[in-house]
Amino acid sequence: MALKKNIISYIVTKVFGLNGNLLSSITSTANYPSAYIRVEQVVVKKTEQSARVCTYTERDGTLLDTEEILGLPVDITGVNNIAQAYQAIKALDKFADSEDV
Repeated sequence: MALKKNIISYIVTKVFGLNGNLLSSITSTANYPSAYIRVEQVVVKKTEQSARVCTYTERDGTLLDTEEILGLPVDITGVNNIAQAYQAIKALDKFADSEDV
């Protein structure tokens, strides 16, 4: 169970002088059209769950980002907390345009 999404990553490189003044700033982008999003871990409480969500460049690719998403709904009588976490994160704006893979 995973999600796929087009992700554009922005990398900002700043160069400072010895006195701390900003000398230059360069912004570059990288496009990952098949970024792979996977729930790596869930922590379940009686009324909510949290999920560690990792984003990779592609399936079995390089790790781009890890984030903890707190306060996801949970049905403690449900059988699969990871599936519940996927359904909950797909409802978030950040993952709304992702697709199941």
